[in-house]
Amino acid sequence: MRRWSRRSDDNSIEVIQPEVKKVVSVKLDVELIEQLDRCWRRHGYRSRSEFIREAILFYMQYKDAEEAAKKKESRIESDEALKDLEELLQGLVI
Repeated sequence: MRRWSRRSDDNSIEVIQPEVKKVVSVKLDVELIEQLDRCWRRHGYRSRSEFIREAILFYMQYKDAEEAAKKKESRIESDEALKDLEELLQGLVI
């Protein structure tokens, strides 16, 4: 949330402006919605939307971390292949 505050002599005013949001429609099976509703209530969320927003953010971070790990693994494999090639070439040089 964006916050704006103004202070004068001995009192202050704080105005909280909500972030701009867009509505996204998603079709889900009735059973999944029922499970979703039980879950967000059980975990203390204020609404289904709040739960879904947090779940999407969590999953996006998970996928980014997964992609970064794959890139790191790929770099390690590439480094190992280069070392192997270097050793092979050094063995061929007279």
